[in-house]
Amino acid sequence: MKGIQRNFNSEKPLSSPWLNLHIPYQIFENSPTKYFRKGSVILQQDVLNHYVYYILSGRVRISIFGEDGLEKTIQILAKGNIFGEISSIDRSPTMITATAVADTCVAFQEVSIFLSKISNSPILSRTMIEKLCKTVLNLTQHIKDLSFLDALERVSNYLYGLSLEYGVNTESGIMLNIIFTHQEMADLTGTCRVTVSKIMNYLKQNNIIDKFGSYVCIKDLESLKKLCRF
Repeated sequence: MKGIQRNFNSEKPLSSPWLNLHIPYQIFENSPTKYFRKGSVILQQDVLNHYVYYILSGRVRISIFGEDGLEKTIQILAKGNIFGEISSIDRSPTMITATAVADTCVAFQEVSIFLSKISNSPILSRTMIEKLCKTVLNLTQHIKDLSFLDALERVSNYLYGLSLEYGVNTESGIMLNIIFTHQEMADLTGTCRVTVSKIMNYLKQNNIIDKFGSYVCIKDLESLKKLCRF
């Protein structure tokens, strides 16, 4: 494993692939809901989609599949996020697969209803523009990371991004109030679970992070920054 000294050359916030946007629930108030068990596919790639989905509880993995069947995770969506809006608005087969990574409940509505609500509310319109901008930034950052960074840098970047989105200051350090598996991190960073486990152990041995039950705590944010490259 590499030494921990790196140049942290930017203070700009990272765009975390764990999106935490909190779209206003009023858009989906009184919409029908559906429950999905962990591992269930909610939205299938290459299928025509007419609905926009809102996550009421749980968590959803957004991924794409290649012709060889290999899956590439591009986002993890938490409660308060939406998905399916791009393919339903464009009226084209969806380019992504949405899978429940925990027991998940979603509200859904036809895209015509969704667009009507957005067009009649400047606040909701602005919220959607911000959501789309953040998604574009996220995907651009994701491509950049996969193209130019090594595994240690990618994992460090994503941990730092999580600290900005989900970090809570405690006496022990910055506690990430979201649970994720090494496999989820591996899927997002384009590496394998074993490599992620080795990196997490390395960070723990160097007192940069610690684990409290299922939660990760960043004990030394400055040292983590030195491992990042933007």
